[in-house]
Amino acid sequence: MNYICSDNYTDLKNQYEGKDRFWVLEIHFINKEKTYGSFFEQLLI
Repeated sequence: MNYICSDNYTDLKNQYEGKDRFWVLEIHFINKEKTYGSFFEQLLI
């Protein structure tokens, strides 16, 4: 698995072990008081 960060130099458009890569969108919502939150994840095709 690869993450987008400054230390990752992997070209995420290239295949991995002959397989296509897919993007997953992850969003974390947390209120200012940090008393509750939610998480959203979706495969981007």
